[in-house]
Amino acid sequence: MKARVNNREKDRKGVRAQRPAWPDTATPPAPSPAQPARDALSTAEVRPDRITHLVTVSCTGAESPGLDHDLIERLGLSPRISRTHVGFMGCHGAINGMAVGSAFVGTDPDAVAMVVCAEVCSLHYHIGGTWDQQVANAIFADGAACAILGRRPGRPTVRAFGSEVFPNTRDLMSWTIGDRGFRMHLSPRVPGVLRRHVRKWFEPWLAAHRLTPADIAGWAVHPGGKDILEAVRTGLELPDDALAESQAVLDAHGNMSSATVLWVIDALLRRGTTGPIASMAFGPGLTGEAMLLDVPRG
Repeated sequence: MKARVNNREKDRKGVRAQRPAWPDTATPPAPSPAQPARDALSTAEVRPDRITHLVTVSCTGAESPGLDHDLIERLGLSPRISRTHVGFMGCHGAINGMAVGSAFVGTDPDAVAMVVCAEVCSLHYHIGGTWDQQVANAIFADGAACAILGRRPGRPTVRAFGSEVFPNTRDLMSWTIGDRGFRMHLSPRVPGVLRRHVRKWFEPWLAAHRLTPADIAGWAVHPGGKDILEAVRTGLELPDDALAESQAVLDAHGNMSSATVLWVIDALLRRGTTGPIASMAFGPGLTGEAMLLDVPRG
């Protein structure tokens, strides 16, 4: 089965590549969530048996036994590991998952949390002529990401989390179950609403942590589409290239729902960004979630 994809919408939304779940001779398939987890363990220099808490995140599928059981078997995690699933929270789910993992680490000095986001958006592609469905088919893609959280000195530190439910926006974005499966609704009003509201939310939140937008060394904004990125950039009056990593991830991989913002953070860290990194993502509600990281030098 091939879903209808409007290539004009794909270009307009800033997407150049997607990795669907169905067989495709032209595009490599999305990796198993186990591979990003192995990569994260290697980068963090943490043995699998040291992971005490496993947080899984997804809004595109569910089964039981689920992803947590699969990762325990594939990675050799402890059978006594604490398991928590963050489900159906949309594109900002990674930040919610990071908040859960950080809470575990914050209450137990010996805790090491693994946060794994896995999204198979292509399972929900539909043949249909609605604008909403064509946009969803055009921009969403499969992907996975992983972060390891602990108390090791000299590593990036999670400093704070923030959340905002934008008023009178409940009807602008939704992810519901219909007669033919999951149904995505995306109003074309979303970028305009974000442009008007993001500054009123984000600047006071930064100020509560004694920061201004000018103090931020790197911006990890979830690339829901190039219109979303432009709305955030202009709403916060950021420089033209402030969201370059977000746009690059969107160009190369599409919108991988919850996994995407962790890809953007990884791109900033690979670039050598030090200092405060501000991350934000948006989802149904319309809701914004934020995370502040401190990256030490050296």
